[in-house]
Amino acid sequence: MAFGQDLASLRKRDLALLQGEWRAIAGERDGQARPKTFLQALHVQVADDMMILSLGKRQQKLRIVLNPSVRPRSIEVIHLEGKEQGEVWSGIYLVEGQRWKLCLAPPGTPRPQDFYTRPGSGWELLILERKNPMLPGEK
Repeated sequence: MAFGQDLASLRKRDLALLQGEWRAIAGERDGQARPKTFLQALHVQVADDMMILSLGKRQQKLRIVLNPSVRPRSIEVIHLEGKEQGEVWSGIYLVEGQRWKLCLAPPGTPRPQDFYTRPGSGWELLILERKNPMLPGEK
């Protein structure tokens, strides 16, 4: 952990980086690239600790819990509604400039330790890009 920063302030900092709208530019599941049509239909919006994942007309409301004090940084994605309500997907994340890498494991499987999926893992990798990039100095 950075000197003088506690977990709460690190979480707040990383959560601030995720705010806004994101579009998928690449992805894979179980070692297979996601089709372009899937990526074009997928949109993510983050407001506070809530994430809305839209795939075409289908939407899922999720809560995200970050732990930026570990390497790689970890994330829990909790489904808040629908048949998946209560499911927790564990993963890792990395924000670099206007890109967000997210690799998630379904419930009952080990958390990924890198940004690669493997056949049979059930892991989902998404590389997202900010829809409306912030200018330097904006929040």
